[in-house]
Amino acid sequence: MKKKSLLFTLCLMLFLFGSYTLKSQENWEKYENNPVLTTGDEAMWDEYGVSMGAVLKFDNQYHLWYNGRMSEVSNWQIGYAWSDDGINWTKYPFPVITYGTFGNWDNNRRLGAVIKVNDTLKMWFVATNNMPFESHLGYAWSMDGISWSIYPEPVLSTGQEGDWDNYVVFESSVIYDGNQYYMWYGGFDDNDYNPPKIGYATSADGINWVKDIENNPVLEGGIEGSYLQDWVCFPNVLQNDGVFEMWFSGHVNDHYRIGFAQSEDGIEWDYITDYPVLDIGANETWEDKQVCRPSVIIDDNQYKMWYSGYDGSRYKIGLALGDITTEIDNHQTVDAFYCQSYPNPFTNKFELHYYLDIESQVIISLIDSKGCVIKTVKDAFHLPGDHIAIFDATDLNTGVYYYRLQTGERFAIGKMLKLK
Repeated sequence: MKKKSLLFTLCLMLFLFGSYTLKSQENWEKYENNPVLTTGDEAMWDEYGVSMGAVLKFDNQYHLWYNGRMSEVSNWQIGYAWSDDGINWTKYPFPVITYGTFGNWDNNRRLGAVIKVNDTLKMWFVATNNMPFESHLGYAWSMDGISWSIYPEPVLSTGQEGDWDNYVVFESSVIYDGNQYYMWYGGFDDNDYNPPKIGYATSADGINWVKDIENNPVLEGGIEGSYLQDWVCFPNVLQNDGVFEMWFSGHVNDHYRIGFAQSEDGIEWDYITDYPVLDIGANETWEDKQVCRPSVIIDDNQYKMWYSGYDGSRYKIGLALGDITTEIDNHQTVDAFYCQSYPNPFTNKFELHYYLDIESQVIISLIDSKGCVIKTVKDAFHLPGDHIAIFDATDLNTGVYYYRLQTGERFAIGKMLKLK
């Protein structure tokens, strides 16, 4: 298994007349009238709880598939709702996928991922059987989002004895790039000391999956004192400007919170460990115990996240909004500049990629963990456009460092980790 990054810190941009963040996954604002989807009426199939599944937008409408249950002990079933604004939802009155036949491999079904490929909707769901307990991922397809055909066999199952996922596989996220399917899924073994992690698999058809045995798991928790101290699970992955972006659930002390990770290849992930990007609500609110199971889309140049909230009694679904990275088309001037370091953590060298919207004198400094400037890496006049500064890090000790990029009265600060 390749070494995983345990730190990913987003650049903070400070400007003369305000602030701007290149990657805005830190800046989420919850909708003031949350929750946007609540439990059904008495005797309805989802009267006990509704839990997030997946949101897509097509044909000028938002489409939501979610998990619902009638009681604390009843099986989850999968429902469907639609909306013109992503806030006011109309539920289809019945489950679109019910639980399976008792004793079958898919007796219980719980939604994981939904994507649209051409005119076909494709779903991957968690399937379990309790006698004896088994866990798999199943697959279904639909033309209208209501009538689903279920593939008769599991498409992804638990690993072999000794594997990290030999006991359970659960909720997944799937991307299709026109040639190949990519899946990130939760799993764990039957050892109490090995909590849930996130693995990676690929497929040519969405049915026959190959796990990345060499690198799995690709994301893990177990970071003492953090919001993902116990485990990580429920991934949701987008591909944005060639970069994979993942929102996931971190667990500690019976609380779930939502974190963020970023990757160039879907395998090596940099992720925030110090704090979640979406936290639980205040005491005695509908989400004061858990926020989890994110589903994120990019819509109208904005991130939109639907997520599950839990107060210890009922699951409901909320909405949060996040500003997206400023779009730069053919280096047109925009009222912003940005920077990002690669890779992070780093070993022998790293690069600072930055974009300037105006002609500027640029000063780049390298700072140690005590706040002392080690060296000035660059002090030069730059024209507008993209630039790269390369840092030789071979003489640096292992530890935390900062860079500071200044152009006039604007500056950016980033945190980095030097590995051996």
